Formats: sequence, structure tokens, C-alpha cells
Amino acid sequence: MKVIAHHTLTEDEYLVRFKPVLNHFDGTAGFDGCLFETFGEELAYVQAQNRHVVWTVIDCDGQLLIESGFHIVNRLGYLIATEPTEQGHTYSIICEDLTEGDDGDSEHL
Repeated sequence: MKVIAHHTLTEDEYLVRFKPVLNHFDGTAGFDGCLFETFGEELAYVQAQNRHVVWTVIDCDGQLLIESGFHIVNRLGYLIATEPTEQGHTYSIICEDLTEGDDGDSEHL
């Protein structure tokens, strides 16, 4: 796939534009109930989806990112969007810095 454009969105822009679906396997899944696991039946379900609706939640040196597409390295889980990405476009969403002081309340994971 030739990349035409790479876009960076805020988390709110991502949620409004791509609308992740709830994880129907696990009612207590992270990322407000939308995070799919990296193994078992949840992974099989993610892999069966159209690649333009799959997103990967990644820990990149303590920075929580969401990247469009199916990735394996540093993955924490997957999201499945209601709206697909456009052919040739990739997206990054910077969510939070996991290395900063944490009050113990993680709203995503």
C-alpha cells in the first residue's frame, strides 16, 4: 500500500470520526470497553476484520499511541472502528504519556 498522507489526530477527533466499537467479548475491556486483546478469540476476531477498520494501541517508550492498521510490536491491544480509513492514508493518535507521574487512575487501560 502506497501511503498518500499521514495524519495526526487528537483522541477526541479519533473518537468522533472513527467511532470505535465495544468489545463484545469482554464488558470490562480497557479504553472505555473498546479494547480487544492480543490473543485468543479476540485476536482472531480482530484479524478477521477489514484492515481499514483495525487500529492498534501501542506503548512507544512510555507514550500511549493509537496507530491505524494492525501492528504487532509494542501492542497493548486493538480497536475496531465503525468508520474505515481511506485507502493510502495512515493515522496516529497521541493519547497520554505513561511515564509522567500517575495518580493511579488510568482512564484507558
